[in-house]
Amino acid sequence: MKAIAIALSLLFAAAVHAEEIYTGPAHTPEEMKTYDLNGFSLSGSEYWVFLASKEFMYPDDVIWDFTGAAPKIAQDCALLAYNKLNLFLQNPPVGFVELKDKGATPNFYLWTNDYTQAAATQTERPAKFWHWNRGDKNYAQGFWKWESTVTHDGTCTIPQDEQIEEMINTIRIKMGL
Repeated sequence: MKAIAIALSLLFAAAVHAEEIYTGPAHTPEEMKTYDLNGFSLSGSEYWVFLASKEFMYPDDVIWDFTGAAPKIAQDCALLAYNKLNLFLQNPPVGFVELKDKGATPNFYLWTNDYTQAAATQTERPAKFWHWNRGDKNYAQGFWKWESTVTHDGTCTIPQDEQIEEMINTIRIKMGL
């Protein structure tokens, strides 16, 4: 009986730990979660859903979780971005690892814009990889933002390899690497 209890406790401990580390790509928006992988952390997610009927108000109109009240089209786009970020963090570029090793933040945040319900005149933010922190720019603080966008016509765009590489190289220069 004691052996069964020990085995069950080990299984429980392994299951709890498995939720904290990367376990593979998500197949549905409901499978998206925070995780740690190769010294980097996905800390959360946010949705910015723009409506024609009202001006977007930060932070009140931001949906601060992986699914919640976000429209399905935004969740599906976030899923594509989430899985591309997973691939990026499974084998991060050497230059990006060097940024982290020299003190840049290891923290990521998934951001998805949805313009499908916005006024046609609403300017769309591009999908991109970028850095955010409060106050003066400090790459040791804040988050790397992995931003995707659902355009007015419903097209999902996610950060592209060329822009990601350009961003990494620009920050490496700024950090003197």
